[in-house]
Amino acid sequence: MSLIEEYYDTFDEFSLKYKNVAVLMQVGGFYEMYSSIDENRGNATKIAPLINCELAVRADKKTLMGGFPLKSLDKNIAKLVEHDYTVVVLEQKSKVDCKDDSSMELEPDVEKSQRMKRLVTQIISKGTFLENPKLFNNTLAIYCKRYSKDYITFGIANTDAVLYGNIITHEVRSLPDDKGIAIDTVLKLVTQYNPVECVVVTTNGQWEKDIDHL
Repeated sequence: MSLIEEYYDTFDEFSLKYKNVAVLMQVGGFYEMYSSIDENRGNATKIAPLINCELAVRADKKTLMGGFPLKSLDKNIAKLVEHDYTVVVLEQKSKVDCKDDSSMELEPDVEKSQRMKRLVTQIISKGTFLENPKLFNNTLAIYCKRYSKDYITFGIANTDAVLYGNIITHEVRSLPDDKGIAIDTVLKLVTQYNPVECVVVTTNGQWEKDIDHL
């Protein structure tokens, strides 16, 4: 598999899991990103401007590419995460590093001893980026289920990935004499925790309007 195809396959795989994905692939002393000229594959044309990276056309005349030195990785991850991207980092591993993993198929290089394999070593989002300047790095998960028109329940879990790693849970539900208390309480908790990332799940897909309130 060519380097470009490996990059595109990784991008396609993680695009199915996350809304906005930025794949950074180590190639020697640089991290690189790619897009096809017609922009049907990859998204370098979208993420390069966010990190002040210029794109150039590869020799194949089909691919746009951009890159930056290894030392700039953390800085550029921070910029991409701030723009709500989930960053997937592919690091380059030598044959020696991979010798204990028989499942790896090492790609040929100029010298056999320098053959390389690239592995996903980091997946970073706002909820997991520990260089975030905020004191707390709260991630909030909300589970919503409506049993009837006037009866809805929420399960809430909050975790701080930076300081303590503690998980705090809440459960709130509508009351016969106060149908809106459940959503009101959830909104108060969202304001209280001020999460950098919020995941909302519902088992009742027809109740999108309830999710929209959040």
